[in-house]
Order: sequence, then C-alpha cells, then structure tokens
Amino acid sequence: MAMEAAIANVMEPGETILVGENGIWGSRVCDLSERYGLKVVSMKKPAGETYSLEEIEAAVKQHKPQALFLCQGESSAGTMQQIEGVGKITKANDCFLIVDTVCTLGGVPFKAD
Repeated sequence: MAMEAAIANVMEPGETILVGENGIWGSRVCDLSERYGLKVVSMKKPAGETYSLEEIEAAVKQHKPQALFLCQGESSAGTMQQIEGVGKITKANDCFLIVDTVCTLGGVPFKAD
C-alpha cells in the first residue's frame, strides 16, 4: 500500500519513472506504475545484484525521469542497495527519489532531506 501511495501521490500519468528492478519489489513497482499510466524505464539486474552510483547516475541522465524508485532492502533477493549519494544525483537532475525502506528502516541508517 505504501508503494502505491507513493506512486499515486508523486507521479502523473505520462510521466517517466526509473525503477531499480532487481527483485520482486522492483517488479511490482514496474507493474503498479504501468497501471497508473506512467512510462516505466526498468533498470533490470539479476536478483542479488545492486546498482552502483555510476549506473544510477548514467540511467538518470539518459532517461531524465521525474522519479527514481529504489528498494533499499530487497527482501526477495537478500540485498541492500546503497542509498548514500543517490539523493545528490536525483537532486542535480530534478528527479524525485522514492525509496522503499520497509525491510531496512530502523536497522540501517537512512538520512533524508
């Protein structure tokens, strides 16, 4: 429900969302975003892999999305995505950052501005 609330309240139909899809939660956000009429650009990786800041920055610059979705703790794959530094990338590119912290909040540092 929280992922849907984030998408429904931040995005408008026709806008572009860049999604880190490296497990079930990223896949669900892709499906959900399509149902809301968004243009979905998936950064697909095999389950168990995460994204480097360089990969994220390159994708944001290439696709110019209105939002980037990352799952900090991808429970289906047992991975933790580095979030530190991503906010600087999205801010510099006028891109809203949406982070799923369900599995990590309270146990892993998460600083938001």
